[in-house]
Amino acid sequence: MQTDAAPVSVRYLNAAGMSANEPWQGVNIVVTTLSDGSQTVTKVMK
Repeated sequence: MQTDAAPVSVRYLNAAGMSANEPWQGVNIVVTTLSDGSQTVTKVMK
């Protein structure tokens, strides 16, 4: 599903559920909030 909404904020969560504004070392769950209020969630390795 594609949307024209722009990213408003990005949050990084580690495996323990701790949140930060910068990526953690290891596995990160990236939660991006878009301007239309929707969120996307991806898992990345740093």
